[in-house]
Amino acid sequence: FEGVRRRAKLLERMQSANVLIRKLSRFLFDARKLRTQMEAEAPSKDYSKAAHTLQELESVLRESSLENVDVLRAEVGWIRECGLRVRRQAQEDLRSGMKQGNQVALSVALQVFFNLQCLWPQLDKLVAEMLEEFAQAVLPAGSNFLASLEVNLQVLM
Repeated sequence: FEGVRRRAKLLERMQSANVLIRKLSRFLFDARKLRTQMEAEAPSKDYSKAAHTLQELESVLRESSLENVDVLRAEVGWIRECGLRVRRQAQEDLRSGMKQGNQVALSVALQVFFNLQCLWPQLDKLVAEMLEEFAQAVLPAGSNFLASLEVNLQVLM
């Protein structure tokens, strides 16, 4: 009976090791994929695909203890840095797309935030900033009020 118990424990440990190795393998595959996406030249760089890969990696890091694996520390640091870079670029694209009416930049930024699963908080933040900007804008009264209002609305759109 003791032999069966020992073998069951051994099997349990082997299964745990197998799960860890599979997670590690998938993590390294996705990290390589993200590196390729981030190192692409500017015209072919697709931030929305990188954001999707980044979200998968961040999800794995949240769910597991891969961050504690010594071999992965540098890779985890690089992934976090990429996350900041992608989010910063998407915020810049979102703001410039709104202010300049650049639909391409706007759609890429929205897709990035959607892929990172943080679209609604970013939109809430953008609307709050726009409302604050609009509240602080000086609108002249009088006959030109309507024209000024249209100009300010176009600036915000």
